[in-house]
Amino acid sequence: AFERFHRKTVRSLKDDEGWVHEAEGEIQTLIISYFIDIFQSSRPDIHAIDECLATLVPRVSDDMNAMLTRPFSPEEVKQALNQMHPLKSSGPDGMSPIFFQKFWHIVGSDTASCVLCFLNEGVLDPALNHTHIVLLPKCACLERVTDFRPISFCNVVHKIASKAIANRLKPLLGSIISESQFAFVPGRLTTDNVLVAHELNFYLTHNYWGSSGHISLKLDINKAYDHVGWIFLERVLVRLGSHATFVKLIMHCVSSAFFILVEWRHLVVYFSRRSGLEISKAVLQTLEEASGFKMNIGKSVVVFSKNTLAHVPSELAMILGVPMVPKHDKYLELPSIVEQSKRTVFDSIKDRIWRKMQCWSTKKLSQAGRMVMIKSVL
Repeated sequence: AFERFHRKTVRSLKDDEGWVHEAEGEIQTLIISYFIDIFQSSRPDIHAIDECLATLVPRVSDDMNAMLTRPFSPEEVKQALNQMHPLKSSGPDGMSPIFFQKFWHIVGSDTASCVLCFLNEGVLDPALNHTHIVLLPKCACLERVTDFRPISFCNVVHKIASKAIANRLKPLLGSIISESQFAFVPGRLTTDNVLVAHELNFYLTHNYWGSSGHISLKLDINKAYDHVGWIFLERVLVRLGSHATFVKLIMHCVSSAFFILVEWRHLVVYFSRRSGLEISKAVLQTLEEASGFKMNIGKSVVVFSKNTLAHVPSELAMILGVPMVPKHDKYLELPSIVEQSKRTVFDSIKDRIWRKMQCWSTKKLSQAGRMVMIKSVL
């Protein structure tokens, strides 16, 4: 335990300019400034929002709105609670869902009344929307704030309300969300996007003939959810045809959160012409201004097909402002293309499992036991 505490203690951090800060106050200021930049409203451009949403057609019908806006019932509150994992980490209230599940006969009436007061009347005690943020290390060598993964812990009452709203939305997501989006939609698999990306990359890397070259641009959106402007979200909901009552409920959930820092999505786009590339870059800039998204150029790359003319790659890469690479590394943590050497492609998975096994205590598994388990898994 002491070794783990010693390893994860933050003694210094670097800022964006590379300066090292060792004083406790300076480290705290650096971390707080980073999260203020992430969670603070980016004040999206209203004109850019209107331009982005000009072609968005209403998809929420009157029947859908009637279902979304009907009064919530105590049964829905209890159903949302029972769907939660009993031992989820507690938030500022210090409670886990198991307390409410086991003692519902005692606290159920008051809890349901509190949740329904928010869902049906829009009245919520601000303290119930307080959120703890805990920083978990991503790697062994912690040098910058970006080397930490922020995990949020909410109050159980707020979780129940959010879950009840999500249950209302779940049956309608397939009709509202476009077919190209697979995550969080019942009946769709994120791995389908992986297969599409794999096939397109295979075509790109094996296209040796023809006069028209192709490029593949992988864009990384920095903290995609955290940078979404609430004005943009509200305009999207309204544009989709959502009822004003439901829009107000959603906005109350997301925009009234108060974050407390506790002390210790790739997008792939394909283009074929320079004019289309310039237009697409302008579209992405408009999207940034409208939504608050920030493109992470440092993690974005561009790949050109084999038959692309020699002078074209450097010219187009300069227009985009992203580096060129021979092939994409990974997409959704999976290899973007499988070449002849399967061992080279999948060695990273084996190494990752081995590093995980090395962290295990010898009391839990012997050296021989580790080897047997790795062989049985792989």
